[in-house]
Amino acid sequence: MSVGWFIIGSIYLIRFIVNSTEDDTTVRSKANEVDVQKPVEFISNGLVLNKSLSSYYIAILELQNERTIYIQKIHESYNRQLNFVKEDIVLSYKVAEDRAELESASVYILDLCNYMGNLS
Repeated sequence: MSVGWFIIGSIYLIRFIVNSTEDDTTVRSKANEVDVQKPVEFISNGLVLNKSLSSYYIAILELQNERTIYIQKIHESYNRQLNFVKEDIVLSYKVAEDRAELESASVYILDLCNYMGNLS
């Protein structure tokens, strides 16, 4: 009777050893795989952008040619672009940027200026 139990025990031991080595190799192969990360997507008000938020919002406010950007200049640019949007609506032209995009741009660039000011 003890020989039968020895054979059954050795079969289970062999199965255990084989299964543990197979799991170990799959863990090693997964550890050696390189995770391919997706590129960062920039989204503004549901619109997927092909450039960063700061460059997109600076282009909306037409501040890309300015040497220095400060709070007063952001407000002036926002008001100027908002007037253009209002004129386009009155003249029934197609509006390039809506008011939500302009407000998002203004708030984002103001926040960026405050951040840079507090950083230095």
